[in-house]
Amino acid sequence: MSSTDKGQMPVDVICQFNSDGKIIPFRLRIQDEDGEYHAYTINEYKELSHMGDYVNADGVNTHSSMYEFDCEITVFKKKQWVKLFYKCSAYSSAWNMCFISD
Repeated sequence: MSSTDKGQMPVDVICQFNSDGKIIPFRLRIQDEDGEYHAYTINEYKELSHMGDYVNADGVNTHSSMYEFDCEITVFKKKQWVKLFYKCSAYSSAWNMCFISD
């Protein structure tokens, strides 16, 4: 899996946007080093957004235009927590992800 700054990598996400603006992530899809896609269902999530501008424990600067989620997925029958970031602006939007160490 190719990563970007701070261990983040681009990721495809299927989510629901409620009428009140809340985002609920359902599934994510990651592309590995060989170009193969792997899809995972999100079993559980915690929204960490709307905390204002700050630097999280992983060293990622987050802003009021960035939504952050801790999500549990199952990889090879083992539960794994990942962190999803949804950056949105008037010009573009993108999902990124990083693995959370045990």
